[in-house]
Amino acid sequence: MGEILVNVLVLVLIYITPLVVFINYSRKLNIGNLLKILFTILYILGVILTANFMDNLFPFVLVILSILILHREKRNRDINGEVVTDEQIPYDRFNFSFIKNNWIKIIMYSMILYVVNIVISLIFEWIFSKFSIKVTQQEVVNDMQKMSIMGLLKYIPISLIFAPILEEFIFRYVLFERLFTKKLGIYISSILSSVLFAALHYNLQAFPVLLFLAIENCFLIHKKGYWYSVGNHMLFNSMTVITILISKIK
Repeated sequence: MGEILVNVLVLVLIYITPLVVFINYSRKLNIGNLLKILFTILYILGVILTANFMDNLFPFVLVILSILILHREKRNRDINGEVVTDEQIPYDRFNFSFIKNNWIKIIMYSMILYVVNIVISLIFEWIFSKFSIKVTQQEVVNDMQKMSIMGLLKYIPISLIFAPILEEFIFRYVLFERLFTKKLGIYISSILSSVLFAALHYNLQAFPVLLFLAIENCFLIHKKGYWYSVGNHMLFNSMTVITILISKIK
C-alpha cells in the first residue's frame, strides 16, 4: 500500500506538476488550446517512451522552459518600464538567473552543508545500529552499484543535472514557496515539503539525511535563491555517484 501511494505521489508531483506549471506559465505566450493539447499528448508519450532509460528528461525540459518563460516575461516588463511585484514575476525573487549567481558561494555553501549531512548520516546510522533497526540502501543506489562503469557514466546527467533541477523546482519552489508558505508559514511549510520529499524516496536509511537536505534547501531557496538549493542537491548526489564510480575503478 505504501509503495502504491509513493508511486501515485511521484506521478502527480514529478510528472504532472511540471506540466501544469508550464501550461500555466505558457499563457503568457498566448499559445492556443489546440497546441497545448498537442503538446500535452507529446509530453505524455515522451515520458512513457523514455521511462526506462532517461528518467526525468521531459519533466526537466518543462522546468527549464518554465524558467525561460519567467525570464522572458521579466525582460519584457523591464523593457516596457513596468513595475511588478515578486508575486507577479518571481524571477528575481528566487534568483532564477543561472549566469548572475555567484557559483563560488553556491559551492561553498554546498560543501559546508555536505559535511553537516555526513554528520547527520553517521548519527542516524548509529541510532539504527543501537536499536537494531534493519535498514537497506536506496534502490537507486543498489541499481547504480550494479551498473557497468559506462552505464554509470550515462546515468550521471540524470542524477547530477535532471533530478536536482527538477526536484528543487517542484519541492522547494512550487510546493514550499508558492503553495505551502502562503497558507502555513515558512517553518511548517519547510517541514511538510521536506517530509514529502524524503518520503517519496521510500527508504528508511536515507530518510533522515534527505529530510535535513530538504530543510537546508528550503532555507537556501528562501534566503539565497533557486540555484543555491540546486547546487546543494547536485553536490549531495555527486558524492554518491563519485563514491560508487571510485569503487568500480578499484
